[in-house]
Amino acid sequence: MPDYGLTLGLYITILSITIGKNISQARNHKVIFLACISLFMEVFPINITLRPATPDDFEFVFRLNETNMRFYVEKMRGWNEEIERKDMKGKFHPGHDQIILVNGERGGIFGVEERPNSYFLQHIELLPQFQGKGIGSKLICRLISKARKRNVPVSLTVLKQNPAIRLYKRLGFSVTGETEIKYEMTVWPNPAP
Repeated sequence: MPDYGLTLGLYITILSITIGKNISQARNHKVIFLACISLFMEVFPINITLRPATPDDFEFVFRLNETNMRFYVEKMRGWNEEIERKDMKGKFHPGHDQIILVNGERGGIFGVEERPNSYFLQHIELLPQFQGKGIGSKLICRLISKARKRNVPVSLTVLKQNPAIRLYKRLGFSVTGETEIKYEMTVWPNPAP
């Protein structure tokens, strides 16, 4: 069993040195910083599990969506609680959607539609405190791996102003269509050897 106190102490020491450097030197310490984060994640791993959503999860999912999307919706058309609640009732599918549990705590929602010749990522949302920790990437990579085994693409739609576009591009998605407010993005399976 690792010595958590020693490992955490080492992590904090290296992180302090890295943060203490001036900005021009920070780039040189990116590798050390990422190694520290990796070490920290090994010592204090994040346990990600999925469970089927139930009707009782609706309010959680609605508030999650409000937390993450209200800013964008207000810019497009204004936030109307009644309209947004009705919209979410049309999108939320208990038994089909999955609640993302982070160390046993509700942390987000993951919805995938399996089609005959593709997968469609209907939604993935995480509470702000769980964003940027690799959770979304891990779940999407699992989906892409599953799709590659079937030799089918994964597609999704995303608001043009949503910063998640950077994540999707990093994971191999490219823009394959667009509307006035959304991009359609797709990642294709690897070509057969």
